[in-house]
This record gives sequence, structure tokens and C-alpha cells, in this order.
Amino acid sequence: MRLELGLVAFACALLAANLQWGAQADGTPARPKLGAYDPHDLLKDERGIAIEHTFVYWQSFDPDQYETFVANATRRDRQVMVTVEPWTRAANWKDGRESLLKDILTGGFDKEIKSICHAIGASAAPVMVSWGHEMDEQEGRYPWANQEPETYKNAYKYFVDRCRPLAPKARFGWTPKGEETLGAYYPGDAYVDFIGLTLFDVQSWNLDHRDWRRFEEKFGSLHARVTNYGKPIVLAEFGVQGDDQYRDAWLSCAQERIGKFDRVEAIVYFNDRETWRWPKPYGQPDWRIASSDFFQCHPRTMSALTQNGSQPTIDVSGSSAR
Repeated sequence: MRLELGLVAFACALLAANLQWGAQADGTPARPKLGAYDPHDLLKDERGIAIEHTFVYWQSFDPDQYETFVANATRRDRQVMVTVEPWTRAANWKDGRESLLKDILTGGFDKEIKSICHAIGASAAPVMVSWGHEMDEQEGRYPWANQEPETYKNAYKYFVDRCRPLAPKARFGWTPKGEETLGAYYPGDAYVDFIGLTLFDVQSWNLDHRDWRRFEEKFGSLHARVTNYGKPIVLAEFGVQGDDQYRDAWLSCAQERIGKFDRVEAIVYFNDRETWRWPKPYGQPDWRIASSDFFQCHPRTMSALTQNGSQPTIDVSGSSAR
């Protein structure tokens, strides 16, 4: 889109004001680290990425595969982030959810915990570890989710208590989906080194549901639910699907824009197709991008969201000349 020089100057002026919201004590803008879950290595050569995220299924954990992942991340000078998913041993990974947490608490998965945490502890650098994420989701996606809160908290603490001796450098994260009920699942300050959040956004969904909120507004509502815990915050899963203009409106200067929120230390992009089917007709959104340039500050002035055919509103938050 062609931009008039005067409008670009106006956009850049507003950017300077916006970045001041996230200023650190020394007056410089806060800029959280950028990370990615990138199983297809689309971003393997991107120098701006500081965190490499992976998911491990503890009932089928492969230590050699994990060791290779860590070696590749280390070679790229990236920190490792691991989300441990405690599925059941059933063929479909879900049957037995009624007893899963109790089985964990009675030692039924100690072998899996030992294997995973031994591998994590072998890393020379600290690893960010999240266990049993999105425990507050209510759609039946995970067998450990939407369980009795006290039992979940005990299972979470059981994992951390057994993992810490094997991986003393690890930082442990509590990563809810962000529902209003999340507080019931908080395991306590002694067991949480950081808090992870999840935010996925689909342009067509928003248009159909007349949801005009921007990135800052949606993240802000999630942030407000966890900020009082006083822990570092990571946007641990983040993805956007839409046309180029819409993605630009969400991703451009995302690090700087999210840095205005207290204690946010990283934003981690989910660079793959969605593994869970959204309601019809949205299917499995494709969050993939081919370059971290999407997160650079791009000159743009027109919002990707239009309201019922009206003129687009000016949206220059987080914009500047490249």
C-alpha cells in the first residue's frame, strides 16, 4: 500500500509515543525476547530468534530426538523451552483421563518423569519447562485439563518436585489457557518461575463474530488475569491467520508492543498448522510464517480490521519505517 509521506511521519511520531509506554527504568523501550515453535525449520536461519520451543509427549519421549533438538538450538544460540504433555498410555492418548492425575500421584508415571527430566538436566544452559499446559481449557482437548483443581495442582507439584533434583537449572512455568477459572489451578509461588499464556487469532473468526479487538487488547485481558502473581510472563503460544495486512497489523513491532505490559519477558510464535480443529467452518488454521521479518516494525497506517464495510480506521500502534 502506498503511503503519503506526511502520514508516514505521523505514524512514526505516534510510534515513539507508544514505545514509551513500555520504557524500562533506564528509559529504553522494553523488548521481550522472540521465540518460536518451528518444527519444519522455516525459521532455522533467523538470527532474531532467541528461544526454541518444543513439545514432548511423555508417553512416547525419545531422548535421542530431544538431544538432537537441544544441539540444534544451542548451535543457533537459542535457549530451549519445553512443554511436557502428560498424555495417558491409551492408544488414543486420552482414555483413562479419570485416573490420569491420580496415577501420576501414585508413581504411575515416575519412569516418564525421570527420563524427561534427566534429558532436560543434561543441558548446560537453563531450560524453560512447562508441564500440563492449558489445564483450564474446557473443550476436552487434553486429558489433564478441566480436572479437579486441587488434584491438578498436586500432580503439577509432584512433577516439579521430582524434576528439580534432576534438572536443577530448569525454570518451571505454569501455563494456563487464560480462562477466568485459571486461578483455581495456580500451584503456588514456590512452584512457578514464570507464567505462560496462549493467544491465537483468526481474521475470519473475528469478522464473523464482530470482534474488533487488537493484539494489545486481547493480550491485555489475559495479562490482567495473571499479573498479580508477580511472576515473569511469557506469551508461550502465539499465532495469527489472515491476509498479509491483517498479519502485519498483529505482528509488526509485536515485541515492542507487548513490552509495555509489566514483567513480559518473551513472546513465542507457534509456527505450524493448528493441531486442534476449530468450529466449522474454520478448520485447522495455518499460523506459519517464513521469516521473523514479520515482527519487525513496518510502516503501515490502515487497520486490518474493517467494521461492517465501513472505512478502515487508522492503526499505527507499533509502526515505524523499516
